[in-house]
Amino acid sequence: MSENKNSNGNGLAKLPALPAVTISKPNNDSTKWPVLLFFDAQARGAQFVKRFATPLSDVGVGVVASNRWKNGINGEKSQKIVNKMLQEAAANGADMQQIYVAGFSGGAHLVRMLSQSARAVKGVITMGAGNPQKTPGQIPEVMVTGMSDFNFRDVMQYPMSEHYGKPDLCMVFDGGHEWAPTEVFVAAVKWCMQPGKKLSAISAEQKLQQLNRYFLYKSLKHSENQVFMSVNKAVQQTFVDLKKEFEAEQKWQNILRTNFVNNNKAFWLEKLQELDSSDKSNYFRERVREYMSLLQFMAIDNYIREQQFLKAEQRLAIYRAIDPENPDVEFLAAKILLYKGEYDQAMKKLSKALKKGYDNFQVLRNSEFSEKLANREDFILTLKRIYPN
Repeated sequence: MSENKNSNGNGLAKLPALPAVTISKPNNDSTKWPVLLFFDAQARGAQFVKRFATPLSDVGVGVVASNRWKNGINGEKSQKIVNKMLQEAAANGADMQQIYVAGFSGGAHLVRMLSQSARAVKGVITMGAGNPQKTPGQIPEVMVTGMSDFNFRDVMQYPMSEHYGKPDLCMVFDGGHEWAPTEVFVAAVKWCMQPGKKLSAISAEQKLQQLNRYFLYKSLKHSENQVFMSVNKAVQQTFVDLKKEFEAEQKWQNILRTNFVNNNKAFWLEKLQELDSSDKSNYFRERVREYMSLLQFMAIDNYIREQQFLKAEQRLAIYRAIDPENPDVEFLAAKILLYKGEYDQAMKKLSKALKKGYDNFQVLRNSEFSEKLANREDFILTLKRIYPN
């Protein structure tokens, strides 16, 4: 075990920390303001506020975002987090009859449930998570998805069906499993506040513009509109192509999922080469590659917790080959070393992760990293570097 360099502090108590929620009030004279509650899959509430607070303030909306809720939290613990957010919203002047909820990935599933149980919720924004069984409800849901998101196929089942329509709206953007671009998210909030509101184009790419126009016009029931009829003709061919891709994508995912515990690097590199040489669209290839990447992350994390470090390192080599620029590769390399007690080497890998863009303060602060490295000056400095302020 390498030396755990001590600071002069008192361990965890000396580490920088975030409040349970991060709040942003709109910059206007209104005594009461509409509030957006946000839930991220990895508890990145403060980061969300940092990115979106100003543009949301410009449309008169405040934000209460959780730094505690993340994937895997449910039941009573989840309800306590929601109650805390509602209390903070009320205490800071929010209009508790104008509540909007937004969530990313697992957070999207949570906000759907909240919208069904809380009468004060007036609109829902879901990012990166589908609901194939959905039908139009009483309040609007804006489904936002990247064309390269591995969940894209699930998200699109409802918008591409005959059931899709007002008050709901689907919006697509050029990206993967990630938050929507600022202008897309603000447009989603505007729609929730005023379903039927005319929205500006949100993509320079023609096919994406056509899809977004189609979803907008269909939600507005403008089937007789000449522009819609022209867009509809082009989009129907896109739908035919997408359905073919979705069938192929399902087969790919089934094969990859079946091989979840396969640590043979040759297998994964062969599938990667097969994918890269296929005649499918770039979006298709990016979705499948993203899914392959997700499986590696999950497998490595499981092996680490089971202390099967050799298998974790085998899968890490595969992960690095599939997604070499992903900062999570270096983060997991650091996590393996952390569990092995090699703290100096773990810090070096963590530094590499930050150089590649890793910035998840909440994960580092509320995990084994803080438990084991709380007394190291270099770890404290690392937390300060990525503190979301």
